[in-house]
Amino acid sequence: MRDPARTYPRALLGAVVLTSLTYLGPLAIAVACPTTAAAGAGAGGGAAVDPAPWEGWKAGSLSAIAQSIGGPALGFAMLFSSLVGNWGLFSAELLEDSTQLQGLSEMGLAPRCFRARHPVHFTPRRALWLQVALTAVLVGLDFTSLLTIDNFFSCLQSVLEFASCVRLRQTQPRMLRPFAIPLGTGALATMLLFPVAISAYVGVTALLESRVTLITNVVATAIGVIAGAIFVLRGGAQRAPPTEEDLVERDERDGIVHEH
Repeated sequence: MRDPARTYPRALLGAVVLTSLTYLGPLAIAVACPTTAAAGAGAGGGAAVDPAPWEGWKAGSLSAIAQSIGGPALGFAMLFSSLVGNWGLFSAELLEDSTQLQGLSEMGLAPRCFRARHPVHFTPRRALWLQVALTAVLVGLDFTSLLTIDNFFSCLQSVLEFASCVRLRQTQPRMLRPFAIPLGTGALATMLLFPVAISAYVGVTALLESRVTLITNVVATAIGVIAGAIFVLRGGAQRAPPTEEDLVERDERDGIVHEH
């Protein structure tokens, strides 16, 4: 990334604005539409109990509302955009998580087997296969269970990232940071208390949603903690993290060219 100190905040702001518009825009139009109540109830097979029309929305209600506004073409466009959007979210999460696992492996914080990259595309192939295997195991669950499980681990991940951010400020104050939040360590920790509290509330709510989610979340968390403890006790995380020069040399060895 060129000039991350300037580019990253602008990209983050743009992503927040676009994400907000893609959610709030269709919802605002659907709520304001006079045919919302009928279309929402029709998609779910029942009428809303509360006067607020969105109380009667079910799976497929937005597509039905879009069809009531603009006919079959708009209904299909809404359905197709949902399909593409969900695929984008899934593929982005798949690539992000696999790349993180591969990076942890290179830093000595995960088993060495996940360092392997594809010889042509340089993708973390073994980490990707692990993600695919986990997806295949979870795909049989219903949508609500998948959503609550995802929320639980997303919240757990966020809390760990927030804690790591503050801890690195304390233990590695001179670490190379192309972009850093312009706050002191104390102010940063104070700012993170609010998202930590929200993450804790959502995580506990997701954990206790049902027996399936409770068992899945507890078992998966226990496996991760036990596997991580065994890996650390065996000395897997004792190697010093690679320097920037080490990473550039590795990428050049793999055929990845960096612009200077």
